[in-house]
Amino acid sequence: MESIFSDIHVRVIYPEISFKCDPSLECSVCCKIAPADLNEDEYNQLIRAGYRDFAYPVGFGIYLMKKKEKGCIFLKGYKCKIHNIRPVSCRAFPFTPAFFDFYDKVLVCVFDPKALKMCKGIDKGRMENELVYECALACRKLFIDRIKMISKIRKLEEAFLLAALSTPKKIGMIRDSPWRSQCYCCGHPLKISGEYKIYKEIQRNFIDYGEFLVCERCLEEDIEKRRRELLFSLEVPKEFLE
Repeated sequence: MESIFSDIHVRVIYPEISFKCDPSLECSVCCKIAPADLNEDEYNQLIRAGYRDFAYPVGFGIYLMKKKEKGCIFLKGYKCKIHNIRPVSCRAFPFTPAFFDFYDKVLVCVFDPKALKMCKGIDKGRMENELVYECALACRKLFIDRIKMISKIRKLEEAFLLAALSTPKKIGMIRDSPWRSQCYCCGHPLKISGEYKIYKEIQRNFIDYGEFLVCERCLEEDIEKRRRELLFSLEVPKEFLE
């Protein structure tokens, strides 16, 4: 299934499963999978709320939450102490930004595979449109925050392109060059890691040219022309920065 939110230019793709976070399940896997990251505004909000020594900087206004007893420092039992002001990276769960579609100019988001494996809320209740929309907003904010972080040292257009092309690291197998796992023309992830094989909608056939890969959608075009049109004649979609 997929949900397309044209007002925020996000497409959410998810398998035929349901999800509902039920506090009675005493799960809190989302607070244990990996440390949450915070932007500078979120960090300062927690400082103003009276918290101290809860995160450490990892560069360019991004902080990583500290862990305690195999979980987030704010996890108390099975409950989050800062639930109402939790970071956007927490609000996005169980979804994650997957890649930016340069053809349709939308951010594509999918289920985090760790959530599919570990979260007790999977296949509980039914998928609420409101939840999917809220997660889509959070994923969009994560993407925007990454652009803003990179724009501190690069031009805005370059920051947008770098953020878009680095996002598929979560679902692909990027090694020395992204073009060895993404389409050279449109940036679509091609060598997708095994845990994401459930997403048939995002898989494409491709041709391996040795130095780079080209997806089936771009093959019928002049490769360099298509690359310039999609990636290097990019006008940053203003709606992503409003």
